[in-house]
Amino acid sequence: GKIKAMFDQRQKRVTKAPPSTPVVVMGLSTLPEAGDLFQVVPSEKEGRITVAERKAEREAKKNVKRATLEELFDRYKSGEAKELRLILKADVQGSLEPITNELDKLSKQQKDISVKVLHAETGNITESDIMLAAASNAVVMGFDVGIDQGARRAADAEGVSIRLYNIIYRMVEDVEKALKGLLEPELVERVIGKAAVLAVFKVSKGGTAAGCRILDGEIRRNASVRLIRAGEEVITTEVSSIRREKEDVREAREGMECGITFKNFEEFEVGDLIECFVMEKFGG
Repeated sequence: GKIKAMFDQRQKRVTKAPPSTPVVVMGLSTLPEAGDLFQVVPSEKEGRITVAERKAEREAKKNVKRATLEELFDRYKSGEAKELRLILKADVQGSLEPITNELDKLSKQQKDISVKVLHAETGNITESDIMLAAASNAVVMGFDVGIDQGARRAADAEGVSIRLYNIIYRMVEDVEKALKGLLEPELVERVIGKAAVLAVFKVSKGGTAAGCRILDGEIRRNASVRLIRAGEEVITTEVSSIRREKEDVREAREGMECGITFKNFEEFEVGDLIECFVMEKFGG
């Protein structure tokens, strides 16, 4: 887009913003996400070239081969890998210690391939965990933890596999199966669409709907969605209905405006971001 106006924290119009200066920008054609970077270019022509290059980069990253447990075993069989690298995150230290102990025992039982825990820490899975996994070709495994929003985006962009568990022996069992090539295909999340909430209104049958513009991909009825507010996940649920021009529709695609309702959720706010996703089998 082309900047039409900028305002500082006192709502005073400004013509430029030096480093570390927050401003409100008007003139963008789509709603950016928290954490997005702005780049100023000399002309619209160069801007279009930059956008095209970034789109090409995103498409290329979608085809990055994930370092899944299954793929790492295939690399071991072909002689490319001699160790299974893991990033571990757990809810408390009392969970982390027995997990690392069990994995250490499992590693000692193997003849030709070892299990190497590169990093083990308590707390949610973060973007730095994902970047470490990407740099070291490791799999991220979490026990009773969540995934930060920045980590979700980074994992998708970098092709990093995340596996979550709430029972310790199942986590260890999956690692053991991976070492033997017996692990079932994992379910991998794929974001298929994003929408910005532009308005909130009541619907005739009761309840609340979000007036949205589809920013990317598509939003599907009955599909899984998460609502993000100020960079934090508020809820994960399903799309209950989508309406365009008073008609119920099965989906809404990029550039369209529509009304969306969720199952068991009504507390929408203007500025919320909706991500629609599907779970697909990967590997095996």
